[in-house]
Amino acid sequence: MPITVTLDPNGRPRMDVAYARALYELLVKEGFLLNPVTGHCQLPATTWPPDVGRRTTKAVRRLEQLGYSITIRLADGRTSTSSVPVGPPLLQRPGAGGSPRAPRTPI
Repeated sequence: MPITVTLDPNGRPRMDVAYARALYELLVKEGFLLNPVTGHCQLPATTWPPDVGRRTTKAVRRLEQLGYSITIRLADGRTSTSSVPVGPPLLQRPGAGGSPRAPRTPI
């Protein structure tokens, strides 16, 4: 499931997303806005420049964990594609607290 992230010369992302789950993650959980004219997700204009890279990286990592293939296009024309292993989406991030329960053994 491909998603394209285009970074402008200032490093601000514009994400082309056509999947409901990805839109939910970006809009509700990551605080992105949907531009009604272009249909792209982007960070609010009030986001401080130091936070732009951190929030973009966090959003891209989350989408990768959910099984999306991310293509990043830089302002200078270079592209980078993530390679996500094929399989079910992760339900919990590693290190997100707690450990899996050991299976119960009958008494």
